[in-house]
Amino acid sequence: MEESGDSSAPDHIRRAQLKMQFQGMSKGDHETIDAYVKKLKSIAVSLAEIGSPIPDPDMVLQLLAGLPSEYLPVQKIISSRVPLPTFEEACSLVYMQEAILLQDQDPPPPLSTMEKIEATVNAAGSVSTAVGIASVALSVVGRVAAVGTVSAAVTAVGTVATVVGAVGVTASAGWKIWTALERK
Repeated sequence: MEESGDSSAPDHIRRAQLKMQFQGMSKGDHETIDAYVKKLKSIAVSLAEIGSPIPDPDMVLQLLAGLPSEYLPVQKIISSRVPLPTFEEACSLVYMQEAILLQDQDPPPPLSTMEKIEATVNAAGSVSTAVGIASVALSVVGRVAAVGTVSAAVTAVGTVATVVGAVGVTASAGWKIWTALERK
């Protein structure tokens, strides 16, 4: 009887230590998401081996709790889902957020002064062309509405939606180019 009491005491202590480690786990400043996830999984496996598995929702919540503030958008998305996504699904979303953050950190290659001028002129030209096309399309919708044919109006509205979408994409591209340019 005494032996079984002695063998459970080390398991009890080990379980308490692992749970504390798990609950205190957070992603380090220079640590990748992959390394962070592997540490969480390692502790979870160790706890399962001594008969104290961590439920999937607790894995997800600890994954989120240990993330730095840069991951707040994905934390909100995951934590607002009912039911919570699986641990693997949550990890996938966090990996995507990491990729976005890493992409944002890479500065664009420097442009020469001539390239800056050409990029600005091209972006401005594309935006003004798209805005001009949208104006024409809107006037077509007005004329079609006056004529009163439903199918022609639907076609015109589809054209306007396409043009407006193109304006948005072009304006977005132009804005990205503009913000990438060094201003002195």
